[in-house]
Amino acid sequence: MRDYIAFCVAHSLPLDPTPSTLSRYIAYTFKFIALGLKYLTGVHHFLIDLYPHFNASQSHPLIQSTIWGSKKVCADGVQCKLPLHLSHLKAFLEVAASSKSYDDLLFITILSCCFYACHRSGELIQKNSKSLFDWQKIIKHSSLTFPGHRAQYHLPYHKDDPFYRGTEIFFTP
Repeated sequence: MRDYIAFCVAHSLPLDPTPSTLSRYIAYTFKFIALGLKYLTGVHHFLIDLYPHFNASQSHPLIQSTIWGSKKVCADGVQCKLPLHLSHLKAFLEVAASSKSYDDLLFITILSCCFYACHRSGELIQKNSKSLFDWQKIIKHSSLTFPGHRAQYHLPYHKDDPFYRGTEIFFTP
């Protein structure tokens, strides 16, 4: 409550919570205090008896737009994983080649398919849950061929396949 009064006095605004005053107060608290909605709730608690129209002002489109915009401006940034680089693939390949473990070789194969063919890992890895498992979306071993100096397989389904025919994936050196 004290901060609202101090805000109004400092900016020569009336204490009456008009949509314009509340909008400025919300923008100020989001920018300098970062707890705008909590402060607005506190102001509501103390001013509702003095200004019965506070609820109408609070539900005004200007106030709702200010809250929405302040949340958008002050939101935390999207946290993305770092992209995979060729140097990462080379490092994984060296580990797989030195260990000669089937799991390591399978991992580098799946990782390479994801990287070079722009697959999502969910298209290449079998799901654990029976409810998520669909045989129509699984790449068949029998579709893998090596014509000439390339590898090729049939991807039976993907989300950009409008006719559900599948796509032939080709890897060249």
